[in-house]
Amino acid sequence: MKGTVRVICRVRPVLDHERKCLVSDFALVGSHKISINNGQRTFKYDRVLKSTSKQNNVFEEVQPLIESAMQGFNVCVMAYG
Repeated sequence: MKGTVRVICRVRPVLDHERKCLVSDFALVGSHKISINNGQRTFKYDRVLKSTSKQNNVFEEVQPLIESAMQGFNVCVMAYG
C-alpha cells in the first residue's frame, strides 16, 4: 500500500427528485471507467463501485488502508459528495 495513490469512485443511486434535473447521462464501462453523455467524456478510475454497492463493499476497498494506519503508517482517505 505504501506510496500508491488510488482513486475509487462510488456512483450513488439517483434520487427521484433528481431525475428531472440531471445534466448528464452516465454509464459504467467495465469496472474502471465512467462514460458521460454517450461517450463524449470518459473518466478512468482504479475502481468504480456501482450504485447498488453497499457500505461493506466500500469498506472492503479501504480496509487495507485502515490496517496500514493501525500499523502506524500515514494514511489519507478523502470523500467528496
